[in-house]
Amino acid sequence: MKKTIEYCRAHNIAFRLFITPISSPLAERLRPYGYFQRKAEVAADVRSLLKPGETLDHFSDIAAFDGDPKGFYDGAHIDEANALRLTTRLLSSPH
Repeated sequence: MKKTIEYCRAHNIAFRLFITPISSPLAERLRPYGYFQRKAEVAADVRSLLKPGETLDHFSDIAAFDGDPKGFYDGAHIDEANALRLTTRLLSSPH
């Protein structure tokens, strides 16, 4: 990711970084394997790469984009309605 961010900066390419959601039941099943700790570590690692004015949108919790908890095809893939909500929130947030 670091190389991609550096490339974008070097070529004046705007970029948006965001963490995608997984369903609450899947997240809870992954808890014993350190999911929540790893999610926090990844977010911190990504934020450490960012310069002032660059942000990370954290959509791992569907409440962050008013998503529907039932709007998953499986535990990791959001349906069209949730994708529209996420995309709308992502593109409407100031950057």
